[in-house]
Amino acid sequence: MNEDKLKEVGFRHSILEGLMYSASDRGQNKLPSKWEFITSEIVGAVYEYLTGDEFKQEYREHRGPYDDHWVDIVNKHLLALDGQRRFSQSLAGALLYWLHLDWKYDRGESWWEGQIRHWFLFGFRQGFDSTFALTVPEAKQFEEGLQKLDSDTRRHLENIAEIMKKYVQRDIEYIERHY
Repeated sequence: MNEDKLKEVGFRHSILEGLMYSASDRGQNKLPSKWEFITSEIVGAVYEYLTGDEFKQEYREHRGPYDDHWVDIVNKHLLALDGQRRFSQSLAGALLYWLHLDWKYDRGESWWEGQIRHWFLFGFRQGFDSTFALTVPEAKQFEEGLQKLDSDTRRHLENIAEIMKKYVQRDIEYIERHY
């Protein structure tokens, strides 16, 4: 992998991990461990940050055996990233990378997934609980990644994470009632 590609991958990870670190009050609070909830929370916060409108079609409202249309909801709300001028195109591209949902097909089966799912499966330890909290070393690692970002990107991430907290709180309450 060439140096530019390595930088891009590192930047993308710093964006996702920085959002989760900031939205968990710097690792002090729990986050949902299901990637679908995290995706919904970030999409909701990004959409609200860019448009000023609250995201009203969160994953918890659509989960279940017939949640296929939720993919369209997410991807439709991500259109707010197209042509936006509030923050850099590199930040918009990293958010789109993590949040866009795709259909996968294999031997007659189909399902939807996103890159956050892969991060949860292969790039981060995850227990079997319905929520998780960052360990001290993880929080330190996420903070270090966040500090490597330029101040403008970091400011936008922190603003998005601040909005994200309300979506996280709603999901945590839902998870505690239903799991």
